[in-house]
Amino acid sequence: MALLDLGTPVLPALRTALTDGSPAARALAAEVLGVHGDPAAAPGLLALLHDRWQPPEVRRAAATALGRIGSPQATAELTQLLATGPVPALQRVAAEALGRIGDPAAVPTLVSGLHATDPGVRAACADALAAIGDEGRGRLRVLAIGSSPAGRAALAALDAVATARQWRRPVTSR
Repeated sequence: MALLDLGTPVLPALRTALTDGSPAARALAAEVLGVHGDPAAAPGLLALLHDRWQPPEVRRAAATALGRIGSPQATAELTQLLATGPVPALQRVAAEALGRIGDPAAVPTLVSGLHATDPGVRAACADALAAIGDEGRGRLRVLAIGSSPAGRAALAALDAVATARQWRRPVTSR
């Protein structure tokens, strides 16, 4: 919280901590840079995400930050992580980040992710597809017809969208 309270003057030091700090410092720096939405941090965050020697918590923090920043330049690296990630927690965070970014280029990988063995990955991919827009929701509608795990995840995401829309409708007086 103190780092957030310091505001934008601390951003250069946080960007430096992405490469110079301990794993805990790198993860914290990534989280705070993401909360700040610092687009200048995207290259450093992408480097952390790409580096398979980084601890999973550092890579998760980098993926989350890239999603919060909303940088479409992260789409390729995040889709790669989703498609080949060795740890379901990393795959889930990659899918969530792709949903926040909203780049339609991620749709095919997110659809493939609906067939993952981990239910959390399937749910994250379905939610990301719903967040991407009409193309993603169209793919979900096709999959929601089946009773497979992918179909159930697709249906749950579509139900969540429908519920959210109901809550956003303005109340009209009669």
